[in-house]
Amino acid sequence: MAKDNKITLPFSQGGLNRVFSESRSLLQFGPDKVLFASVLLAALIFLLHILNPFGY
Repeated sequence: MAKDNKITLPFSQGGLNRVFSESRSLLQFGPDKVLFASVLLAALIFLLHILNPFGY
């Protein structure tokens, strides 16, 4: 049988660390507004590609 060496590995979080800070961000957006802005930006980029007069 294998001998128990009592060696422990360091705790791993997969590179994700929680940082508690006292400062708050001045700009805070909810997930619904971020989703709406991304869809709007994607639609704008799509329209600019379709309506491009120079054909690039």
